[in-house]
Amino acid sequence: MRAVFSSFFATLDLSLGYKGITAVVLEKGTPGFSVGKKEDKLGIRASSTCELVFQDCIVPADAVLGEPGKSQVISALKFSSRSGPDRQCPVYQHAAISQALDSLKPCG
Repeated sequence: MRAVFSSFFATLDLSLGYKGITAVVLEKGTPGFSVGKKEDKLGIRASSTCELVFQDCIVPADAVLGEPGKSQVISALKFSSRSGPDRQCPVYQHAAISQALDSLKPCG
């Protein structure tokens, strides 16, 4: 992984459901935090998808974004503003439809 920081969401208390979500940013090299296996993905490979390993990792208080257990708003913003494959798919769909329509046009 080339990133210096990793962001993720953790649940402090499963019984709280989405109200227990906490956003965290950890720096590469934080004791107990490491990056594991890089996944071999199909299709779009512009970003790495890796296993995050937490082995006796203690998250420092300054690594928590916002209040613990109140990160549902942060997660909603993060996933509604992604610019990854979900934004690229309509472009691919448009290109595929255009090519299909071009092949259906009468010759000459």
